[in-house]
Amino acid sequence: MSKQQLLLIILGIGLGTAHAVSIKTPQIKQRDCSQARIHKTESFYTRSLMVIVDSESFMCTPCLEPILDLNQCFPLKCQGKRVLGIIVLRERGKEADRDEQRRILEKKLRGFIKANQIKFPILVDHMCIFREMVSSGPCVVLLDPMSRSLSMYMFPLNSRDKEKIVKFFKTP
Repeated sequence: MSKQQLLLIILGIGLGTAHAVSIKTPQIKQRDCSQARIHKTESFYTRSLMVIVDSESFMCTPCLEPILDLNQCFPLKCQGKRVLGIIVLRERGKEADRDEQRRILEKKLRGFIKANQIKFPILVDHMCIFREMVSSGPCVVLLDPMSRSLSMYMFPLNSRDKEKIVKFFKTP
């Protein structure tokens, strides 16, 4: 079983013929690295969206433009509830080099969140769980537990894919 499959099972999302699991989550009283409050989730049956970016693309300003463009389509009040950002740390070099890379990435991330008024949490994937998903570049993953479906779109998005993502996000 891959790390991605394990994560989806933990989130209560089945693959293929598996069934979604209803799990009530405890109230969370934490803040993400941008100091935005992390909202309580009613259940894992909420349609959600993950934006997954590799650390090299995150360090490339022009590479982030399509992601910021998509971010403008999401209502601010819903971002913290239904959107999650993940930056996959590039796995290479010695442990000390990776530590240095992580510190630089986290510092840039704090500035990026503040400068672009990002209201959803962004996690740094130190363990490279999502590495395979970004092997071809940044992507958006749509999670729909009610219909037991996953969809993945690669950046840059064409207009049809962008419309699908915006429609997905605006549908409760």
